[in-house]
Amino acid sequence: MAEQCIFCEEYGGGWNTFAETDLWRARWDLYPATPGHVEILPKRHVQHIEELTDDELNAMMWFARYVMEQVQGADLIGLYTALLPDSNEKNQPLLSSALLAAQYHHRQPEAFNIGINDGPAAGQSVHHLHLHIMPRWEGDVPNPRGGVRNLFPNDTYKEI
Repeated sequence: MAEQCIFCEEYGGGWNTFAETDLWRARWDLYPATPGHVEILPKRHVQHIEELTDDELNAMMWFARYVMEQVQGADLIGLYTALLPDSNEKNQPLLSSALLAAQYHHRQPEAFNIGINDGPAAGQSVHHLHLHIMPRWEGDVPNPRGGVRNLFPNDTYKEI
């Protein structure tokens, strides 16, 4: 029997969905790269962007914009305080870091990184398409130039 997709299992169990439409849902990333890191997923199980219907594709960025507005109004300190008691040894350090950063910033995000890892060669670790939305703050890293560009070994983009 094929292994159940963790995102499909999660949605079927009715947990970790904070916004949804008829085609998409949003979930908090439980291994956050930044405070408020979320993923939006098609409700239908697909792995690659080319598998989306035209309706799903057209609705994706509208929903991303809506979710970004929701993240800007979210109580991130309360979120990570609530998530930490149920964390495990793998995600506890990331949730703790997100809580500390949310406490440090204690304001709405000023920008976002948005991206899709479309397939295992691109870093997709769960084989269900998901769009990452990662809030950013002025000064959250010393030099944000290039955003998520560091894809090549010894990337010198930040030095250009």
